[in-house]
Amino acid sequence: MKVCLNAFLVLCIVFHMTFLLPAEPYITVYGAVRGTAFYDTRDNWYGRRGYFSYLPAPENFSTPYDIEGNPARQVDVAKKSSLGISFVESKLGVKIGGKDIGRFETAALIDGDFFGPSVADGLADLVQGFRLRMAYCTLTDDCHKILFGQNVHALFIPDCFPQVVCYDDGLPFECEAVCPQLRYSFVMPHWQFTCMMSSHREFEFWGPPGDDPRVIVDNFSWAPWFIRWSSMPALTMLTQYKNGNFILGCGGEIKRVIPRIKTLFTLHDDQLGEHIYQVPTRAGVMGIVAEVYAAWNAENGGVRAKLLYGQNCVEHGMLGGYAVTSRDAYNREEYTPLATVSGWLDADVHFCKEYTLGIFFGALKHLRPRTRLYEDKDSDVNITVYELHRKVYDINGTIKEFFPCAAFRASPRICWRRNQLEVCGELEINEATFGPYTSCGIDPQSTTANVRASLYVAYYF
Repeated sequence: MKVCLNAFLVLCIVFHMTFLLPAEPYITVYGAVRGTAFYDTRDNWYGRRGYFSYLPAPENFSTPYDIEGNPARQVDVAKKSSLGISFVESKLGVKIGGKDIGRFETAALIDGDFFGPSVADGLADLVQGFRLRMAYCTLTDDCHKILFGQNVHALFIPDCFPQVVCYDDGLPFECEAVCPQLRYSFVMPHWQFTCMMSSHREFEFWGPPGDDPRVIVDNFSWAPWFIRWSSMPALTMLTQYKNGNFILGCGGEIKRVIPRIKTLFTLHDDQLGEHIYQVPTRAGVMGIVAEVYAAWNAENGGVRAKLLYGQNCVEHGMLGGYAVTSRDAYNREEYTPLATVSGWLDADVHFCKEYTLGIFFGALKHLRPRTRLYEDKDSDVNITVYELHRKVYDINGTIKEFFPCAAFRASPRICWRRNQLEVCGELEINEATFGPYTSCGIDPQSTTANVRASLYVAYYF
């Protein structure tokens, strides 16, 4: 009995000491001064004031008549070269390690850059603002990892993403989002299972800008309310196998957004005249994302690839939003998600200790809607689609909405790095096919191409 009691006391003391044993706290400051100069042969759909490009802009012809009404030669105004230089992606971050909590190691990270808030695309005075990009804490032991805070989305894989020079990181072929989240991972020697609940920090896309869903303004609806109104977070699950240099994984996400909570309609009364009434609406749209990826990362180079299917993925910087499938007398709408399938391959090889040669290929296809879209015969905008796009004009001056139905990109690169200094060059060739939406999908009509030459320099610390 005495031996058992002594053994029990020893175990309690050892467990108590292990539970209270603190890790050595630390604070590490890191960052980079990063800049790029780029030359485009054509106007682009871009983000952050052109610092990264999505796709080449569709054809945008000038008016066929001059100011006096005489026939004039039409010119594609989007076919114009441009040059840009920027250091806005310079960044500064802090890594923090604290005392252990039981068997869990604790750490935190705060990371920011000078891209400014995304709404800065419409506010020039904010484009140089310092942006809090990531801020999160982790609790980690041998088998479990808990993360809470703002971090890159779980579908963006740190060990498998395009190593391109341009700031776009492979958009719109790759998904990339920064969002507030609660993430749990179960880690084994070769396997990792992750589940995550997240919201949207900046849910940027073409949504109903006002109470009349048939009015589309040439601006973003900067509205995280779309997912808040759904009263449910986005749910993500991911499975990954890793053995040495080889990585294989798959994941998926489901989310629901509610574009509006009310609509307005007008009724005419013989005595009171026209009156505007509002009614509640709760119509939502579900969206799913699925991806499969693989990578081989070795000391002398690597190969990475991903295949991705996504519905309503614009918060990831990808294409595909949603469209109206029905509308009643009260302007209440029903929606269907718009989907794309994309794939990319990225490979590089290191030689002479300081040089890296790499190349990226990406392809994207806009899929047909799963439901026939609503055609409003009484409106100038026959089909209502909310998606990342711009307005162009046809030859007779009427507004037409052009959407990319397919895209391809090839971008070779070369990099030199010595110690903290890195210099890279990249040639990015983009091609996209555009057309207007019909009730059965996009009708391809024209193809445009852009070549971007980039020179990148960075000093890391």
